[in-house]
Amino acid sequence: MEPKEPQINHLSFADNVIIFSSTDRHSLKLIMDIFSQKSSPITYLGCPLYIGRQRIIYYSHLVEKISKKFCGWQTMILSFGGKITLIKHALQSIPIHTMAVISPPSTTIKYIEAIIADFFWGKDLDKRKYHWASLGTMCLPCAEGGLGIKRLPNICTSL
Repeated sequence: MEPKEPQINHLSFADNVIIFSSTDRHSLKLIMDIFSQKSSPITYLGCPLYIGRQRIIYYSHLVEKISKKFCGWQTMILSFGGKITLIKHALQSIPIHTMAVISPPSTTIKYIEAIIADFFWGKDLDKRKYHWASLGTMCLPCAEGGLGIKRLPNICTSL
């Protein structure tokens, strides 16, 4: 009599997992039972994978990452040109990978844009400074009187 072989086998490399199984109902039920024990969402390559509708909480790690950068630079004394450069090349590049894969909820995008505006105009302790121009005006091209910052909803649409 042959020894009983494992019904499920897997090959794992870094974050990637390939599962090999037979196509019988019992094997597939075992796989589904294993996945049901893991709470949703699963983060894969920095992007949340979830079942059902989007929730703002799934993107909290993204907002937190941008907030940490913002807080680290808050103590620096930067000119407006320096702030624009950091916004264009650092703050707006953080969510690019996630937005290329999946569009975050509009509330998350608005929150990230509020962080960007607060960084540009400044904050005193927990009080926002007056914003002399709207983010819509700041996002106009330089030739039209704006600062050339890209709008995150436009980036999501293009990706």
